[in-house]
Amino acid sequence: MSLKSNLEKLVEMKSEVAPLIKAIRDLEKETKLALMEMSADEISKISVSGLDITPRDGYVKTTWDSKSLEELGAIIPEVLECKKVSEVKPTIAYKFL
Repeated sequence: MSLKSNLEKLVEMKSEVAPLIKAIRDLEKETKLALMEMSADEISKISVSGLDITPRDGYVKTTWDSKSLEELGAIIPEVLECKKVSEVKPTIAYKFL
C-alpha cells in the first residue's frame, strides 16, 4: 500500500469507529464519576473480569516558569545549575477531522 492510501484508510477507519469511541468515552466518564463517589474500600470489592480498578490519590503539582528562572539565573548563576535539558524526539501526530 502507498503512503497516501494508508492515510486515506486511517481516515476511513477513524470515521467508522468514531461513534463507538465517543460512546466508550462517555461511558468511561460516567463510570469514573460514580467511582469517585465511592471509598477505596468499596472500589476494592468490585470485581470485573478483564478490568483492574485502581483509585489514585490527588496530589499537588508544582511547575516552574522557565523564562523567569532564566532571567533570575542571569542575576544568580547558581539557579542555572539546577536546569536540566532533555531532547524530545520528532514524532508524527494525526488529527482526524
